[in-house]
Amino acid sequence: MEKGKITLTSNKGITLTSLIIYIIGMTIIVGIVATLTSVLQNNINEFGQNSEDIAQILNFNMYFLEDVKKENNKIVKINNELHQITFLTGNTYTFSENSIYFNNVKICENIKNVKFELSQDSNTVKVQIQTNSTPSYEKIIEYTIK
Repeated sequence: MEKGKITLTSNKGITLTSLIIYIIGMTIIVGIVATLTSVLQNNINEFGQNSEDIAQILNFNMYFLEDVKKENNKIVKINNELHQITFLTGNTYTFSENSIYFNNVKICENIKNVKFELSQDSNTVKVQIQTNSTPSYEKIIEYTIK
């Protein structure tokens, strides 16, 4: 090398500008991942609550279908003030204290409202069930009486 002559050598390394760009890029990526994780977690929690509500309604459906499918089992009385329906066999379904009772045995809980409605020809009963959760889940089921 000659004296007084400066040679440029390749400095391999990270400059301040590239470091700042890397940090900003990683911050954006971490923010996006955190947002997606939060949204996914909220959806999973909502799905979990809805599945519990559906399980409660299915439990009621299992008992109610048994009475509806019995031969010559008619509905004797519907009292929507007491939220109660009574069959010819004596089986009674009552909504009280956020629960549905089958002959005074609790079969569903976390229920906000139940409404029973008998058709004009008395062959179909419509049951409207609304859960007490947030967001509320509502199901309307029509049963044909044999």
